[in-house]
Amino acid sequence: MHAPGVVQSLPSAFEVAPLHDLTIEVVAPTNFTNKDFTVGFNHEDWELKVYGPTSDVMDDIDEVWAALTDEDNDEDHPLQTINFKERSGSVWVPDDDLMPWFPGELIITAKNNTGVNEHDGNITFGVDYATITYSPEGVTAGLDLEDFEVTLIAVDANGEPLPEGTDLYLWIENNTGGCELADADIACEEDGYAEFEINVVGDLKTWINITLDDNDWEDGNATAGNFMINWPMMDVVPDTIFIGKSNTITITAMDYAGEPVEGINLTLWTGGTSFGVPDPVETNADGQVVFSIQPEASGKANVTIVRGIKYVNGMLTWDINDSIITDTYLTITSIQEMYLPNGANIIISNITGLCQIIA
Repeated sequence: MHAPGVVQSLPSAFEVAPLHDLTIEVVAPTNFTNKDFTVGFNHEDWELKVYGPTSDVMDDIDEVWAALTDEDNDEDHPLQTINFKERSGSVWVPDDDLMPWFPGELIITAKNNTGVNEHDGNITFGVDYATITYSPEGVTAGLDLEDFEVTLIAVDANGEPLPEGTDLYLWIENNTGGCELADADIACEEDGYAEFEINVVGDLKTWINITLDDNDWEDGNATAGNFMINWPMMDVVPDTIFIGKSNTITITAMDYAGEPVEGINLTLWTGGTSFGVPDPVETNADGQVVFSIQPEASGKANVTIVRGIKYVNGMLTWDINDSIITDTYLTITSIQEMYLPNGANIIISNITGLCQIIA
């Protein structure tokens, strides 16, 4: 209670909770219900209307915007913000490109600040990548291939073909291996079909990704699916050999389709730490070469494609700097032999490497 004649003063300002009673409706396109936005695609034909609590179109909305969010970025710290502007008829359209750069959720919010209470509402859409399916799925590097043609089908985040005329931009990851494209940008034809040509495949293990906007895929607008450029698949049998013993190794080289690669020269490169590098051997019709080696130290030896072989004064010569050291390798380890009488009990612990027990 207050003393007679004392007037209680009220705070000069107080916060009123907003009312979440606005509804956003997609006017165009008319067929977007329960569909996702596509990363990198410009949904420029979008139109929205905002309805109030009495289901009437609101003509005094103050702002409409979209926030792109994901697990690490909420509405207060979005990956991207896209503003809308009002057009005649209380229709809201993108102020610029409606092009989400990354996958996640796009939350479109409308706000009205008229009166005591703020009124707002939102609608949420998923955002996912377009998918590119390549044919073939990849190509083999290190084989001096040229003029290699690739076709593809491009579909949006909802599995529908990208429209005819959609631009596709090709990016080669870490292109230091001489891969050359005939064109760095192409366009979709009917039903999402497109094609491109690789003038020179090159020697680098890498991949090609497509974006739907003219920027590097690391900056957004990437697509799902990569065209792989890889070294020949090397099957090494056995994949582990032992020091101090004569070992026979068979290597089979196969291309991306699993077909034998004939006519390339292979060796095993250790940097000279385990054994003398064997002379290169040319793969036969089955893609195979055979080496017999007796290493004197443990380590590993990478299967290596040798280039520029020549004979100088009757001596075979080549340069490792002109060769391709692949990531397929042979393991070289020691072997321990232990001779025990029949019936002996054996307890083994803390052994590094391989142990062969002979009774």
